[in-house]
Amino acid sequence: MSVKLQLALDFLELEEALGLLEAVLKEVGQTLDRVEPAVVEQMVQFVAQAKSVFVAGAGRSGSMIRSFAMRLAHLGLSVQVVGEVTTCGIGSGDVLLVASGSGETRGTVQMFKLHANLE
Repeated sequence: MSVKLQLALDFLELEEALGLLEAVLKEVGQTLDRVEPAVVEQMVQFVAQAKSVFVAGAGRSGSMIRSFAMRLAHLGLSVQVVGEVTTCGIGSGDVLLVASGSGETRGTVQMFKLHANLE
């Protein structure tokens, strides 16, 4: 393959990558536009006042919520990941955060409903 052809292909790949990046940024912006600041503030207050924060999710949502748990732990909060062998029981004064991209992940939804009924 000639150097000119390789450079042309590299340029096309770069343009394609930039196009994908622009699409991702647009989608993130659209998502953030739907976030209600009052709801975020309420969540911040719940988390800040909790004895412990428990997080749960499956698949990509689970990966995201575990990353969020790590950030909370870096801030010095007591955090538990539901389903880990070292997770203690949830109790009064604790907060459960669940994540589901579809809102239909059976185990995650059932966990949310169970916890909501305990409150």
